[in-house]
Amino acid sequence: FLFPLQMVTSVPTYDGFTGLKNPLQNRKLNALLSDYCQRAEAGTMTREFEVIVLKALKEAHFIAPIHGAEDVDTGEHKEISFNYLIGQHENEDGVQELIGFAFTDNFQLEDWQRQHGYPEQGAICTFSGLFDILSTYRLKYFILNTGAHTLILDSIAFSKIQNL
Repeated sequence: FLFPLQMVTSVPTYDGFTGLKNPLQNRKLNALLSDYCQRAEAGTMTREFEVIVLKALKEAHFIAPIHGAEDVDTGEHKEISFNYLIGQHENEDGVQELIGFAFTDNFQLEDWQRQHGYPEQGAICTFSGLFDILSTYRLKYFILNTGAHTLILDSIAFSKIQNL
């Protein structure tokens, strides 16, 4: 039986990225993504709801896991140097493809890191920043909230969302 999330609880407000001292929180986006996944699984997705979710993705901040963060002194100022955590996946043709990971908030990242033993560091980026990472490192796709929502964002999905 399908019923709106609002029948059970109120949808939290988006509180997003409030600075480096505070963890990223996307409670409203996570609630929308959960509803989105349930509707997709049940075959009850409407175009109107899909647009709401895609617009929320477009306006959100995300965390991309990183490793090897260190301060680099350039002489004029200090910069942070790091590498994005990139994985490999073998497609149906046996070809290795590069994939990236992204999370909607600090809580999703920490859960994933506890399960896989990765260090707890991440870089905050916008939706267009994720697309830049996808293009720069020639990733096949990003997995958003792996283990929770597990949405695949490839270049076609990025273009669709960007053009809203």
